[in-house]
Amino acid sequence: ETLRAAGVEVDITPLDANALRARRLKGNYDAIYDLIRFRDTDPAMNLDFWLSSGEAHVWNGGPQRRLLDWERDIDRLMLKNAGTFDRIERLQAFVDVQRIYSQHMPALFFGAPHVRVFASTRVLNATPSPLRPHLLWNAENLAALK
Repeated sequence: ETLRAAGVEVDITPLDANALRARRLKGNYDAIYDLIRFRDTDPAMNLDFWLSSGEAHVWNGGPQRRLLDWERDIDRLMLKNAGTFDRIERLQAFVDVQRIYSQHMPALFFGAPHVRVFASTRVLNATPSPLRPHLLWNAENLAALK
């Protein structure tokens, strides 16, 4: 309804996860609205999303796809990012990846899902994170009232 109000006509086809994945891998879709879970905030830990050969790569898929120059650039930069310990070089490589990505916008992200985290009032220093594990990412700082 929101898209229709903006002048965009949409036909929705709900699919189970396996059927959706099969369509994505074959390139048999116009658009997919799905949840993508990243394992880490470090982009080098999510190469399956960024690399054109990755299992979780969500744009320009299908067996007949041709790798575009800008996709090759992203592949090269992400491998550079993942292949060095130099913090500045890693940062610059990913800044360049984001620049290329924003120029071509192969996928749109609509927002983050709401996460509710609960802890006992006896737990001290609990600082939730949007990434999993939501509370245990800084377990060494957690304490409990006695």
